[in-house]
Amino acid sequence: MEQRSPTRPSFGEKEKKLRLMRKSLLAALLALGAFACGNTTQNTFPTGVTAQAGAGEIALTWLPVGGASSYNVYYNTVANFGTASTGTQSMRGLLTTSTTVPNLTNGVTYYFVVTAVSSTGESVFSTEVSAIPSPVPTNVTVTSAGTGQATVSWTMVSGATYYSIYYSTTTPVNLSTAQNVQGITASPYTVTGLASGVTYYFVVAATSPPSSQAVFTPQ
Repeated sequence: MEQRSPTRPSFGEKEKKLRLMRKSLLAALLALGAFACGNTTQNTFPTGVTAQAGAGEIALTWLPVGGASSYNVYYNTVANFGTASTGTQSMRGLLTTSTTVPNLTNGVTYYFVVTAVSSTGESVFSTEVSAIPSPVPTNVTVTSAGTGQATVSWTMVSGATYYSIYYSTTTPVNLSTAQNVQGITASPYTVTGLASGVTYYFVVAATSPPSSQAVFTPQ
């Protein structure tokens, strides 16, 4: 019986198979690339978010996100909230990396997250931050309490637990560099160790923000 060799594919058939394989591989790579690109924004959320409390408001700042056209801020009085959670409010379409959220209730803890918006959509939430708006201590006065001493008095703030007194020989008082006393629980408070004949400027803070400035020159 005559035996025949297996039929080998022609050059044209080989080329056709290679084209199909290349086409399938290209389609797979494109699909993978589209998936990766489509999820880039999901991973690029704002970082470095900070919250600074004021009287009935909270100032937020964050680092810029490359490719972002705007930012959204979401906030609630409940931690770990979602956009659909009861009580969630938002500020959308922000074009800078800072904003002040107004009309807040003093003494209440607020939680904030920020998202970045780009041509591919909105990012996931940033790390959550919180702050408690507090009214400014008022009626700050300073009187002598003896040589090199000054007694600082102010109107207590509802809901405040601790106070800080900042004082300096220059005006306005720079809270970053001024001498200070922390953890004060009541008014009045006597500051010691002052130089006689030198003018001092004082501010009082109930966590934040600081009060208006008061002036005193110990004798």
